[in-house]
Amino acid sequence: MPKRSKKQAGDTPHAEQFEAPPEELGPYGTWPYVERRGAMDRRLLGTKLFSRYMLSGKRIGGRRDGESHNLYVDRYHPKDLALAMAILVLNILDAFFTLNYLGKGGSEANPIAQLLMDQGTGWFIFSKAVVVAMCILFLMMHKTFRFVRPAMMVLFTFYSLLLVYHLYLQLTVPAPPGL
Repeated sequence: MPKRSKKQAGDTPHAEQFEAPPEELGPYGTWPYVERRGAMDRRLLGTKLFSRYMLSGKRIGGRRDGESHNLYVDRYHPKDLALAMAILVLNILDAFFTLNYLGKGGSEANPIAQLLMDQGTGWFIFSKAVVVAMCILFLMMHKTFRFVRPAMMVLFTFYSLLLVYHLYLQLTVPAPPGL
């Protein structure tokens, strides 16, 4: 067992010196070993949400075994991208069919959507698309977190059922006379 020598003047708290016979040095070969790392360990910090590698990086998942949850990635699986695009398309179809239904004399049940439509149909479609796109972007950035993929599936199911409802309305609600 190596013995500790007296602490020398000017030593850092990490620079502890040990006396050891050469056969106990192993692969380190020099003694006394002095800790030269002064900065904080970068591995203690998590991956940044926004980084320069966001669009051009290579990280698809964790680098070590077991690292698969609660981390940020630079690249996305095609299935995740397809799900995000499907939600955005279903959202735009919802806006289109809502305006079509309103043109047939229907009414909007969502007071926020009604407020946006009062500002104009272009404003309604733009706001609806941007808000949902920002939410999907946020969810995609957090895709490896525990509840994100189930939340994306819930959104997809919701918009799919809403599209079915809109198609039902298109088939059952007659057009107003004169159109």
